[in-house]
Amino acid sequence: MKKARFSVKTKMTVWYMGLALLVTAAMAWGLFSAVSRAGRKYLEDILVAAMTDASDHVAYQTGIPRLDMTDAEDFDRVHFALLDEEGSLWQGRWPLFELAYEDGSVRQIVGSQGRQFLVQDFYLPFSEGNLWLRGYLSLDTMMFLQHATADGWLLLLPGLLVLAGVGGYFLTRRAFRPVDQMARQAESILDGKDLARRMTVRNPDRPDEFGQLGLSFNEMMARLEESFRREKQFTDDASHELRTPLAVIAAASEYALSMEDESEYRQALEVIGKKAGEMQEIATQLLQLARMEGGRASMEQENVDLSALCCQVALEMAEQKGKMVDTDEVQPGITVTGDELMLMRAVINLTDNALKFGNTGATITLECQNGMAVLRVEDDGNGIGPEHVDRIFDRFYQAETHRSAQRPGAGLGLPMARQIVRMHGGELHLESTGKAGTVMRMEIPLKN
Repeated sequence: MKKARFSVKTKMTVWYMGLALLVTAAMAWGLFSAVSRAGRKYLEDILVAAMTDASDHVAYQTGIPRLDMTDAEDFDRVHFALLDEEGSLWQGRWPLFELAYEDGSVRQIVGSQGRQFLVQDFYLPFSEGNLWLRGYLSLDTMMFLQHATADGWLLLLPGLLVLAGVGGYFLTRRAFRPVDQMARQAESILDGKDLARRMTVRNPDRPDEFGQLGLSFNEMMARLEESFRREKQFTDDASHELRTPLAVIAAASEYALSMEDESEYRQALEVIGKKAGEMQEIATQLLQLARMEGGRASMEQENVDLSALCCQVALEMAEQKGKMVDTDEVQPGITVTGDELMLMRAVINLTDNALKFGNTGATITLECQNGMAVLRVEDDGNGIGPEHVDRIFDRFYQAETHRSAQRPGAGLGLPMARQIVRMHGGELHLESTGKAGTVMRMEIPLKN
């Protein structure tokens, strides 16, 4: 399998560098804007103060308009031009730009040589003749500050990017160190095919995100280990269960081929047919169970009278097995929602199992508890030893294997019943064991 062109560490480092670029660009733009606003405000204040002071020193002297700044403050950065309404210059110098006069407002203009200026005009009425006072100053200082700010940012940018890249790489490498360790441990587990090994998680009581990932991986490995164990056990049990009928079929076939009597042929064929039927039943149950566990079994949703179903199954099983099935404790009218055939199969399997291991019969009780239909199937056998409790619902497992000849069966009834109950939103478990018998408890939600 090909690796990704760029590792996550590389992508995170590039992301850190991009983020640093965006942050520094935003900061530079903010600084540039602040410098520009502050510089313009400072120069505007100088121009307005100079124009206000200068307008107070304009007067006609012997019929000639004059601007007397000898007693005023020093505004050497502001240049003045005093003109009459016809546009004749009486004092000062012509500005390096053309701009219509506008009383009072401060404006920014680009001159003929590309230089920028702040300009303010005052209209001064006099009896001898109205005048215009224009003051202007160059923005070269502000432009210098702006360029200095931009140049400084450009000079700092490479260093900031390198710092962000190096810092981001080391932070990412440190953050992803647990992932690298888990990857190496996972590879060693796969190479050694040792599903019992687990990943090392630092501070498992209070794990971080990667620690939680490690714990989840360990839980998954535990489930895989258990799944493989069950699969191996299933394969061994299935081989064991099928070996006996296959051996009988092979022996009966050899016997039939060696005999010439037709009756002996028929006897051998009956044995073969019986064992083939047992194998077919095992295969059918396995297929049904596999479909249920894989979620491929179709299930009807209908109202099922579980009370009537239990009584019907009890009657049929009692006649078939020749044993008593007590249903006196079955409450009438208990209804659930589900597939009637599946539920009947579950009750049949539980009843058959109870009659198989019971001495004289079985007892079925059915009642409602906390919104659940609770079914108990109890036998009067010798009970189940504690060493068998954990595996009672395993496929092909039989608690009394030494008596399998007297109590035939493939060991699929309880696993199938439990899967059917779970498909209906309920649970099947062993309620009690002991010398007095065994009780299987089935719980299914009542009809909505």
